[in-house]
Amino acid sequence: MSGLAEEKRSFRARGGAVIAYRMHRAGGAGRTLVLIHGLASNMSRWSEFAAQTSLQSSWNILRIDLRGQGGSVFRGPAGMDEWCEDLAGIVDAEGVRSAVLAGHCLGANLALRFAAAHPGRVAGLVLIEPMPRRALTGVLRIAALIRPAILLLAWTVRGLNALGLYRRRLETVDLEALDRRARAALAAGAAGAAALRDYASPLADLRSMPLACLMPLLRVPGCRFVSLQYAAGAQDEIDALRREQGIDVHHWPEAIDDYDQTAALVCALDGVASVCTAVVHLGGALGRPVLVLAPVGPEWRYGQSGPSMPWYPSVRILRQATYGEWDPVIAAAAEELRVRARQRSEGTPPAR
Repeated sequence: MSGLAEEKRSFRARGGAVIAYRMHRAGGAGRTLVLIHGLASNMSRWSEFAAQTSLQSSWNILRIDLRGQGGSVFRGPAGMDEWCEDLAGIVDAEGVRSAVLAGHCLGANLALRFAAAHPGRVAGLVLIEPMPRRALTGVLRIAALIRPAILLLAWTVRGLNALGLYRRRLETVDLEALDRRARAALAAGAAGAAALRDYASPLADLRSMPLACLMPLLRVPGCRFVSLQYAAGAQDEIDALRREQGIDVHHWPEAIDDYDQTAALVCALDGVASVCTAVVHLGGALGRPVLVLAPVGPEWRYGQSGPSMPWYPSVRILRQATYGEWDPVIAAAAEELRVRARQRSEGTPPAR
């Protein structure tokens, strides 16, 4: 960290589990922020945030490797009950009476569970991509339905572990380093393509489209367009669109590289239209009108049906009916944009 250094610590929990965590103390009786990682992850997911946040000057920051993950190797039972108990033991050991819990994905679910079990110990919650059971789709929904079979498999594996059959060495993944390599590969463009193979995803391909597919949207009269695209090659597509179609799309890479500036730019716009990506969540969290162009079977955050997202009242979802067929979705988005442009020209408040 750039201020006071973190201390590597461990806590011996019930069942003999040794839980690894790191503690940064701001000095005095500062407030405490507990950072909880997601599934198949570890505390390094928070390394970049912990190193750069201005909170470190006045907040104690505690980040943990959950039992069975990262540096907290454990071959016994591990689940919500054990993780809650481990977390309670660690905050007790650190003398923390009340803390703000920030959780990502599974960590968000754990933060909610801990708050329900220990309401007096939680001063606040920061939930990043929580996974309510009723919102699960795709593989996660299937996993929830076959949970009894998964538990049977888990007990079988534990039985083999008890007989001495298990991996002797487990690699710990540094997620901060992985993110740095990914950014460097993106910046390198074609030269870094090989380094991005680990990140290739058919789901990303299904939810994406070339800029040229948006022509019906870009030809709506009375509108000006600003690119929020952060992928390598965005400027090349925009230049080609201007050259071949005579359509100008404003693009300020410096505002895309800094998320605070991206947020300010989103606030300055009348609305956002996007495929399923981070800018949807940014616009929704800022209360800006957002149209989501969603593929068939999007990630669980977008639900399986309906035009709305439970977390963002200002977001409206336009859904594909058939894999790969974007034309009806884009036509619907163009019609919505025409209505909003007409309302703006007439001075009528747009419907949200």
